[in-house]
Amino acid sequence: MPGERSIISPIIIVGSALILYWVYRDSRARDAYPPFWFAAIGFSGLFIHFLAVPLGALIYIMVRPKGRLMPCPHCGAPRLATLTECPKCEGPLKKECYRCHAAIPIEATECPECGSRA
Repeated sequence: MPGERSIISPIIIVGSALILYWVYRDSRARDAYPPFWFAAIGFSGLFIHFLAVPLGALIYIMVRPKGRLMPCPHCGAPRLATLTECPKCEGPLKKECYRCHAAIPIEATECPECGSRA
């Protein structure tokens, strides 16, 4: 029916835009090349088929860097806990232990590897 098509099209466009926004934000927080994921999923949905957007998001979820997101101590943006530099403000998130040279979180007061004061 012609009336159904005019209602479904905006829903597909808005849904695809929300998925693309989420993938961009998540890949940015995980430092997983956000422009690449945005372009790959966006263009596949634009030129191949609209179902490529949720399929691309599913592929992204399966291959993205795993781990919990934590707030950056400098800017508060979400970032992957294993990163050494914030992807948004580029502030340092790890520091080197003076004794054993292990990378430890910037807010740590004691090295978890050797126990010395950081």
